[in-house]
Amino acid sequence: MAGKGRGILIAGAVAVGVGTLAYALPSDFFDELPAAGRFNQILHHESTRTFATAADAKGEGGTTFTLPAFTPSDATDVKVKTRRGGPDGALYRFRLGRAALAPAGTDCPAAARPAAPLAARWFPGDAVADARTYCDAHGTYQVVVRGDTVYAWRTSAS
Repeated sequence: MAGKGRGILIAGAVAVGVGTLAYALPSDFFDELPAAGRFNQILHHESTRTFATAADAKGEGGTTFTLPAFTPSDATDVKVKTRRGGPDGALYRFRLGRAALAPAGTDCPAAARPAAPLAARWFPGDAVADARTYCDAHGTYQVVVRGDTVYAWRTSAS
């Protein structure tokens, strides 16, 4: 009987240790692991989606995000990371096709450049220094173009 109780105690300690470790790891740790997206969504309220094209992303029903209006229709390698609950925010990355990035809106509210609200291994940490402000009906975005890759973010305040 003592052996059975000890086994349950060890199993409980392992479960607590694994849960603590999972919570302590940076949330983007789970982005690249197969089948870990649901775990990350539950634990951190974050979701990362990857699409071959902008058309694929815009055509996906039931999503919790909308691509910014400045995303060209022929953009490829689209990646979106969103967070719900607490401070909402989103990261976007895509590669430009032949179509140019839409011009920045002229009626955007004047605001300081906020730092990106989330982190991801595929998103440059130094992007805020080069950001330009874009806006559409869904909010205000900070956008950086590096070569043919566009990085953008939106905070809950924008």
